[in-house]
Amino acid sequence: MERVTDEELVRLAQNGDPAAFDEIVERHKGAVFRAALSALRNREDAEDVTQETFITAYRKLDTFRGESQLRTWLSRIAWNRSMDHRRRGRFRRFLHLDEPAAIDLPSLEADPERSTLASSAHARVRREIDRLPENLRDTLLLASAGDLDYASIAEMLGVREGTVKSRVFEARAMVRLALKEAAR
Repeated sequence: MERVTDEELVRLAQNGDPAAFDEIVERHKGAVFRAALSALRNREDAEDVTQETFITAYRKLDTFRGESQLRTWLSRIAWNRSMDHRRRGRFRRFLHLDEPAAIDLPSLEADPERSTLASSAHARVRREIDRLPENLRDTLLLASAGDLDYASIAEMLGVREGTVKSRVFEARAMVRLALKEAAR
């Protein structure tokens, strides 16, 4: 399909064009997956929520009014589905170190000692992030995924953009402080 805007794709899909909805899925499945992974921290659960999100989006596409970006609307559905999974206890509470949501560390090439040190540092950072209050942790993980700007995250979470900025700042400061104290 030639490059058309999200708005045009929505209109085409609302009028019954299955290829248009397929293109919507292709364009936004990465962002939806990362939003779910940020909330659930487990690849399998995030994949399930991603599928559920697009099923829900397909069924409710006629309700999309274009007041927000399509990516934000889809990410909000994914976030709500993820929160449902959390409330029901239907998710696994772990994240493999090789998950794409992991904090990016420098390339380690073939140096096993450096690789071990980086894995250890990564695990410490992950533990500190996991210890954050849920509202700070969720906001930090959404911001770190890189798919949504602060305004979109604010819309998704139902808070003001300034709240998102302060939560991200506070979360980073808390992790930094905890890592500094652990290094003493």
